[in-house]
Amino acid sequence: MEESYVTGLTQLYTRAVAVDSLREESALLVTSFGHCKLMEGSVTRKEAKSSTRRGWQEVRDYTQREIQSREAMVGALKEDVVRELTRLRVCSIIWRGR
Repeated sequence: MEESYVTGLTQLYTRAVAVDSLREESALLVTSFGHCKLMEGSVTRKEAKSSTRRGWQEVRDYTQREIQSREAMVGALKEDVVRELTRLRVCSIIWRGR
């Protein structure tokens, strides 16, 4: 169950990064003659991001940290807890068979 949550969270994060990169690239505007020019104020927008944009980046960074911590937790559960429970079950089956 936790693994599917991590998978979904990773997909959400990937989509957010893709949308953000498209937004950053939208500062370039292709004119009808095929020349690129910067949209008015785009340099200012990149240099001094709005508080909303900075807040969104913090949310995105938090999501990435949550993915990493949940992956570590799943790995620890598999390695330490599930392995020991499996060993305990095998031992109990052996003891019952005696």
